[in-house]
Amino acid sequence: MNLKSVLQLLAILLPNATAVLAQQPERGGAAVPQWVTPAVRAPRVQYCTFDSAAAKTKVSYHIYTPELYDAEKERRFPALYWLHGGGDRGWTGIPSLASYFDAAIRAGDIPPFLVVFVNGLVRGMYCDWKDGSVPLETVIVKELIPHVDATFRTIPSREGRMIEGFSMGGYGAARLGFKYPDLFATVSILSGGPLQREFTEAPRVGPRGREQIFQQVFGGDMEYFKAQNPWALAEQNAAPLSTRSRIRLVIGDRDEMLAIVREFDAHLTRLNIPHTFTVLPGIGHNPEAVLDALGESNWEFYRAAFGSKPKGASPADSKTAMRTAAPDAANMEAAQRYSEANGGQAMVVMCDGKIIFQGYANGGAADRIQMLASGSKSFIGVAAVAAVEDRILRLDDAACEALTEWKDDPKKSRITYRQLLTLTSGLTPGERGAAVTAPAWREIVSKPMSGEPGGQFEYGAYHLNAFAAALERKLGGETFEAYLKRRILDPLEIKLEWRFRCRDGHPQVGGGAFMTARDWARFGEFMRLGGSWDGKQLIRKELLAECLQGTRQNPAYGLTWWLRKPVPDSIISRVPILQRHMGDIVKSDWLPEDLFMAAGAGKQRLYVIPSLKMVIVRQGDLRASRTFSDAQFLDRLLRGKQEEKK
Repeated sequence: MNLKSVLQLLAILLPNATAVLAQQPERGGAAVPQWVTPAVRAPRVQYCTFDSAAAKTKVSYHIYTPELYDAEKERRFPALYWLHGGGDRGWTGIPSLASYFDAAIRAGDIPPFLVVFVNGLVRGMYCDWKDGSVPLETVIVKELIPHVDATFRTIPSREGRMIEGFSMGGYGAARLGFKYPDLFATVSILSGGPLQREFTEAPRVGPRGREQIFQQVFGGDMEYFKAQNPWALAEQNAAPLSTRSRIRLVIGDRDEMLAIVREFDAHLTRLNIPHTFTVLPGIGHNPEAVLDALGESNWEFYRAAFGSKPKGASPADSKTAMRTAAPDAANMEAAQRYSEANGGQAMVVMCDGKIIFQGYANGGAADRIQMLASGSKSFIGVAAVAAVEDRILRLDDAACEALTEWKDDPKKSRITYRQLLTLTSGLTPGERGAAVTAPAWREIVSKPMSGEPGGQFEYGAYHLNAFAAALERKLGGETFEAYLKRRILDPLEIKLEWRFRCRDGHPQVGGGAFMTARDWARFGEFMRLGGSWDGKQLIRKELLAECLQGTRQNPAYGLTWWLRKPVPDSIISRVPILQRHMGDIVKSDWLPEDLFMAAGAGKQRLYVIPSLKMVIVRQGDLRASRTFSDAQFLDRLLRGKQEEKK
C-alpha cells in the first residue's frame, strides 16, 4: 500500500515548534491547556469526552473502530494508543491516520484493532507537570485507559495494548510504555524526543523553545526532568521490559534527533532490553515519510503485537464464519470419533457455561479421575496470581526472598517468580518422563543452573516445583496444596488429586495432578470468565490476564498456559515441546487468536476460546495418543471438516 495516497496531513502533527509556542493560548503568562479539542469528522472515528477528576474538567479524545467492531458484537479488540507530536492542532492529522490503519485492516495487512487518539495538549510532554497544574500522565493512565476499557470492547490487558507516538508522542510512548510495562506490551517510538539523559539541548525547538518547555513542564528542575524521562525509566524497569515488552525505535537519517536516538538505543542495549532500532535512509522529521518508508515491516510489527491475520482476509473469512453460538452436533461427533481413534478417553464441550457434549471411550468415564500430566502446570500460574492479589508476593520480585539459599548465588539470586512460572529461570528444567518420581523440593531448589535467568525458555517441572516451594514458605504455615484448594478449587467445587508426588511428599506440581474431564472443564470456564464464578470475582481480571502473556523467549507460553501466538522459527527449532504441543496450533491461522490451553503428555488438553465462549476438554491414553493432532481435532469440531488432511 502506498501511504502517500492515504496520508496527506500527518506532517502537521509536528509543526515548527517555535510557531507552536507562539500560538499557545496564554492567560496571565501561563499556558491554558486545551483539554477539550474540536471534534474531527472521519469515517469510523468517534469524538468522545469524559469527566476527569484529575483535570477537574472534561477531557476529549477520538477513537477509530474497524468495520468488524460493528459486525462481531461479542468480539473484543486490541487497542493502539496513538500519541501526537507537539503542536496546537494535533487532532487535524486524525482523519489521514485513521484512513491509513483502516485501509491496512481492510486489505488484510494487519489484524483489526482500535486506535485511541490521545489528547496530549500542545506541549504536554505526556507527563504530570511539576507545579501540578497539568496532570496529563494521571489523566491518561488513571482515567482515559480505564474509561476506554469500560466504554468499548477492548482486550483489557497489557497484551491488548500498544502505545505509539511520533516526536513528542514518541517521547511520551517511551516514558509511559517504560513506566507502565503492566499496561502496555508493545511500545513504538517514532522519531522520539527528548530521549537524552539531560535536557540541555532540543534540536527541534532551539534554545528558546527548549527553555520554555523546561520551565513550564519541568519547573526548571533538571532532577525532575531526569526522573520523568525514558532514560531513567528504562533503568528502573529493565527487568520487566527485558522479558515482557516488544519495543522499537525508528528515525530517519536526516532527522535532527538522530544522534540522541542513537545514544538512547545504546542505553537500551547496555541494559539488555531487547528492541529493534531502524534508521531510515533519506528521511527527515516527517511522520508521513517515516511510516511510508517502513513499508511492510510496519505491518509485520503490528501483526507481531496483535496477532497475525492472513493477507487479504475479509469480514467473511473462515474465522468470522466460525463464530457461532455452538458447534453443530455432527461436528462434535466427528471430533469425538477422531479423538477416540487416536486414544481419546474423554471429551467435554462447554459453550457459554453449559456442557453441550460429553463423550467417553477407551476406558474413560464421566466420573473417572484421569492424569493431567503437564496440564497440571496451569493450576500453578493461577495460584501465583491469586497470591499476588493476596499480597503474598509480587511476580517480578526475586525468588530468593523466600528461597534464601539462593541469596549468595550470583545467578539464582536474580531469578524472579515470573521467570520460574514462564520456564525462563535458567534453573535445570528437569527431565522428561519424571512426573511419577521427582526429587524433593529442597533438592530441586539446589539443582544447578543451566543458563542465565531470563535467557531462554526451557520446558520442565523443576521451575514450578521451585516456585511452589517458595510460595509455601511465604504462606507462613499453610501448605501450597491447602492454599490452592482453599483459594481456587473449593470455590469452583472441583476436586484435584496430586497422585504423583515428590520424594518428600510434596505435590509434583509440574505433572502430578488427576481430575475428571468435567471438573477440568469447570476450571477452564473460570479462566474464560476472567476469574469470575457464581457472581464473585475470585481473582481480579487484570491479574488473571498475566497468565496469558507470552515472553520474548517463547511468545506461545505465559504463566503456565500455552497461547496461540506467532513464534519465530528460531525458537521453534530449539524448543521441541513447541512442536509437540503447539506447533500445528500456532501455524493454523484460521483458529481464533485468543485460544489458549493447558496441555500434557497423552494429549491431555484443556482448550479455552473466549471469543467463541467455548471450553473443550480432551483426555487420552498416554500410550495411544501420539498420532493425535490438535489442529485436526479442532478442525472437525469448529469447522466440521471430517476428511483426513493430506
